[in-house]
Amino acid sequence: MKSASIFAAAVLWAGTACMAFTDLTFFAVSDVHFGQSSVVKDSNRAAMPGFLNGLAGTNYPATLGGGPVAAPRGILVPGDLINTVDSALWRQYVADYGVNGEGRVKYPVYDGLGNHDYYGNGSIVVDALRARNRKRAGLTASDATNLHYSWDWDGVHFVMLNLYSGTVASNYDPFASYAFLAKDLADNVGSSGRPVLVMQHFPLPDTGWWPQSEADKSIALLKKYNCLGILHGHSHSKKFYKFQNVDIYDDGTVMNGDILVFHLKDGKLTVANRVGKAWGSLVLQKDVSMGTTGLRPGGPGGAAIGKDFTFLVDGVGRIYGGNRRVDRVDVFSLSGRHVRSMAVESGVLAWDRRDDKGVPVRPGMYVVRMHADGADIDAKVLLR
Repeated sequence: MKSASIFAAAVLWAGTACMAFTDLTFFAVSDVHFGQSSVVKDSNRAAMPGFLNGLAGTNYPATLGGGPVAAPRGILVPGDLINTVDSALWRQYVADYGVNGEGRVKYPVYDGLGNHDYYGNGSIVVDALRARNRKRAGLTASDATNLHYSWDWDGVHFVMLNLYSGTVASNYDPFASYAFLAKDLADNVGSSGRPVLVMQHFPLPDTGWWPQSEADKSIALLKKYNCLGILHGHSHSKKFYKFQNVDIYDDGTVMNGDILVFHLKDGKLTVANRVGKAWGSLVLQKDVSMGTTGLRPGGPGGAAIGKDFTFLVDGVGRIYGGNRRVDRVDVFSLSGRHVRSMAVESGVLAWDRRDDKGVPVRPGMYVVRMHADGADIDAKVLLR
């Protein structure tokens, strides 16, 4: 049994409001550009897997509160994986950036097309990415061609749209990405209020790459949801900015050693940049709503249990367990005394505020432990 001191880092619920339990770390890099060569570019590109693998366990700067960087759930790579469409360059990319940690980068990789990866519909990279997408573990949805895809980490919904969100081809084909985005958000986020992060290669506003009408339509759609922002590459110029009041994260280029570190915990998002082994000067911090419910739309009573797990506490609200398989929930007092054990048979489990003997528990603070695949999820709940 874990000691009560471990419980101190859990999330607190009070009254009828509820937040998703989240302590989520992930990294972003892009514009790897195998084939674009110089001494500096080649050196940073070769060193990048080591930079990414070695970042967990190092400390955040004091200005961000210090403490160790957690191991990332994955690495996001929004495009320009190679410099020209060439099978030898693609093999170099795959050797470094595997799908599920089998490359030199030892974490799952979630990548998409950039303009350098795509010269016509028959690009070997387009076909190769579709094959990679079929190997990715834990995807929530993908389009009919397996090019665009989405997934969930601890209550946050991620959508990879490759080049850009659009409906019609300009200089490059968006492969019906807007239609996928609209359907995916409706099906897998709905009115839950869960945070959404979108990835694409092209920046905003840049009408030479992303037509203005397409950008306006996409931003209007995202504003209907709790959008954390859009992550992109392409410019090779790391920066944070806003477009129509939506946060935009430009992750720079691997050729300069650029990395973005995302950390979302207790409703606060921190994004900071690294250049190789050193912290940079870019920092964005903001409060994030985790939504009022972790349930997907649809199903009986308008709430499907699907892949998400939600723990209901009588008279308090919902504790969202994330997109994980949960097989048991235990409730403890703050002193570590076991109160109740409940087996999970579906995606929703309710606690009637009674102990294992059927006796109502007293008001006060309790710790809920959801036994999930990968790692347990602990959260505090206040019973009044």
